[in-house]
Amino acid sequence: MTLNIRYIVIFFFLLMGFVPFLLMTDLFPFMRFGMFAETIQALPQKEVFNVEIIRPDGTKKSLSERQIGLDDSHLNYLARQYYYKQQLPFFAEQLKASGLVKPDEKVLVTLKTLNDTTWKDNVLLTK
Repeated sequence: MTLNIRYIVIFFFLLMGFVPFLLMTDLFPFMRFGMFAETIQALPQKEVFNVEIIRPDGTKKSLSERQIGLDDSHLNYLARQYYYKQQLPFFAEQLKASGLVKPDEKVLVTLKTLNDTTWKDNVLLTK
């Protein structure tokens, strides 16, 4: 009895199609997708960092409004990183050194935290 190469190739591809199911140890892939999937829920943001500029005349302006190439989410991320590393004064100095903030302007970093349904403002740095 001779084996035709066509039957060997077909058998090989069928075998490769079933091997992943033979090696599965749990039903995780089926729980991620399909009718067993959990609904996706967006968690509300509990804290927001704002980086603002105080001009010499006393007006405040968000740093992202200057068209600097960073939006609020990037500035929020940077302020959060420097806050938790306890390096906010260094962050303000770097903003001034980069030219994003003029020498006569001040940097104001505030933290808004969500308590139940109200937002609480904390001034972290004015430099």
